[in-house]
Formats: sequence, structure tokens, C-alpha cells
Amino acid sequence: MVDFKNLFSELFELDDAMDKYSWIIDYGSNSSALGIQYRTEENLVRGCTSPLWLAKETSGNIAAWGSSSIVHGIACMICDWYNKATEDQRSGFSLNTLESLGLAPLLSMGRQNGVANLIARIKLL
Repeated sequence: MVDFKNLFSELFELDDAMDKYSWIIDYGSNSSALGIQYRTEENLVRGCTSPLWLAKETSGNIAAWGSSSIVHGIACMICDWYNKATEDQRSGFSLNTLESLGLAPLLSMGRQNGVANLIARIKLL
């Protein structure tokens, strides 16, 4: 069982919103991105403010790639956690989870809608 807050403890130790943005962007930059062969119309997550692709790779892991650095970072965090989480944790995960952790306020309403769509799409894979 892996706790989202514990997995990304460095982020939650930061107080300043700009430091949190930088951490998320760096996380995305240093993460394995979804392979270009998966960036198809079928794998595009609808309702995001910027293009975001999500797919289950041949390894069985769920991965994402977004054209926006902040969206890419958040998506990579969610995918990395999801790949390690238990089924019970996965089923209970939602935008409310991120809100309770204090991450949702970092995102505009449009981006929050996109993250909600990302989470819903992950649960279908």
C-alpha cells in the first residue's frame, strides 16, 4: 500500500505555491513520458485545457504525456502513484483526494476538470 502524500513527501514539505509548481514541473521533466507511438487521437484525454495523452503501455504501466509542463507533471505523479497503488486505493482516488492533500488549489478550474477526466480515464484502463 502506497500513500500519495508519502510518495511525494518532498512536494508536501514545500510551503510556497511557486516552489510547488517548480517541483511538479521538475517531476514531470524527470519522469518517463508516454511513448510517442501512444500519442494518438484514441488516447487523448478529453476536457483538458492542453493536450494530454494517457495509455497503458506494453509493460502494463499507465503513463501520460502532456504538452503543458504542469499538466505533464501532475499526470506523471498520478500515473506513478496509480501504478503502485492497491485496487482499493485506486477505486477511492478522485479529484477530492488531491483537494484534501492541498493540490487542487494549485490548478485552475479548467485544469481541475482535466485532472478529473484523467482520473476517470485511468480507471477505465
